[in-house]
Amino acid sequence: MKNSRAQIRQDYSISFDVNTATYIHDYMTLGKDKVPKEFLKTLSFILDKNLNIDPMFYILENVSKGEDSQRFHENLIILKKLMACDMEYYKNTKEIKSIL
Repeated sequence: MKNSRAQIRQDYSISFDVNTATYIHDYMTLGKDKVPKEFLKTLSFILDKNLNIDPMFYILENVSKGEDSQRFHENLIILKKLMACDMEYYKNTKEIKSIL
């Protein structure tokens, strides 16, 4: 059975650190005007390409420091909402709307 296996595809996941998670939090709770334009370009690229978002690095970074604040939990919720972005809505409006 030659060539009976599926081709291996690369899965590019975007991991966020504390700084980026804070920008995302501010963007989704306070609006576009509260984050740097450079960040908006990056976020737009991630969403336009529908790249996989992985919050694990952010979680590990915080848990390793013993972080358990309200802000940490809020950021996790915000990241999950971003991961559940309605991509059709985003493509049409360039606005983030979570399906959660």
